[in-house]
Amino acid sequence: MRKTPYEVRVHVANDDVPNLFRDCLCSGSIGFGSLRIEYTSEDYQEAKQVLLERKPDQTICWEDVITEILNLGFYLTFVDVEDDTKYKVNLQTIRNNVPAIQFRDMNAMMNERDDAITHDCILQCLILGDVIYG
Repeated sequence: MRKTPYEVRVHVANDDVPNLFRDCLCSGSIGFGSLRIEYTSEDYQEAKQVLLERKPDQTICWEDVITEILNLGFYLTFVDVEDDTKYKVNLQTIRNNVPAIQFRDMNAMMNERDDAITHDCILQCLILGDVIYG
């Protein structure tokens, strides 16, 4: 196969990164079930209250609250369910990891050809900086 001098990079505007995170989180799996999310109940309650005040007439979901935890500057901890390795991330970590997203995954998302596997791969890149699981 001929190697080309081209390189394609993924760029997501800083303001759109939380929405990308939330949209992918809605698929329900992180690390194909190998990671669970930990957060403090205080952070969760504060994020939920902020959303309820901002959108009093709208229903909010768990993914909205988790994303708002990041928007408020708090941390989420992702824990490997097999060996208890912990990955502590904030919104800046996730923004810094956007370039790790594979073009094929972002392209699928932008063209509405995405699925749970696409979302999981994007989440792993945002959280871990690479696809580690699956």
